[in-house]
Order: sequence, then structure tokens, then C-alpha cells
Amino acid sequence: MDMTSGQRDVLRQLESVTDNFAREWDPARGVLSFARADSLVRAVPGATAAMPRGELLRAFLSRYPGLFGPDDIMDTLRPQAERTDAVGFTHQVFQQVAPPPPLPTTGEPTGLEPVGTGRRRR
Repeated sequence: MDMTSGQRDVLRQLESVTDNFAREWDPARGVLSFARADSLVRAVPGATAAMPRGELLRAFLSRYPGLFGPDDIMDTLRPQAERTDAVGFTHQVFQQVAPPPPLPTTGEPTGLEPVGTGRRRR
């Protein structure tokens, strides 16, 4: 997938406030697969390097929506790992978890009823 005009605008904004910025676009998902810069902290007004990483990440993704997934991406991310490489870059890895689909409310048996309800899947 190509970048949308909204994603392009947000990316230009990010590139304009960071030094030594590098990124990779994932065309299969239509989002960035990674981004790095000398200091992504400077890309978030009011942020400091002393902020808790989770708070900083939330502020960053809120400031630059749509580059890594849906605008509300923090609601679906679960931290998996963090490490600092030999150059000093901090790498954060997350798993994106989709919310479960809503259960049907038609009253018809779905096979998903709790055990002991007396209903059987046909």
C-alpha cells in the first residue's frame, strides 16, 4: 500500500524536527516498520529523556498518528521487549493485539455459550 496523503503530511512533519532520521515503509501493511533518529524525544513538544518510556511512546504516537498503525494504536499495543544496541539506540518491540469481535446478540445459539447452559452446538 502506498502512503496516504495524511501519512505523508505527518511523516514530513516528523522529518522536519529530527536529525539523522531513517525509516522503512512496509507496503504490505501500509505503515512504517521502523523509525529512528538521533533523538525522537525532541520530536515531541514538552517531552524529556527522563520521561517513562511508555509515556513518551504514547505522546510520540499521539503526535504522529497513522504512521505505525491506526490513530488509536496505543490501545492495542503490548510491550514485548526493549534493548539498547551498541550505537546507543533504544529498540522497543510491541505486539499488536486486536480486540475480540463482539458476540452475536440475536439469541441464536452460537456454540460460544458458557459451559452448563444446556445449549449444544448443532
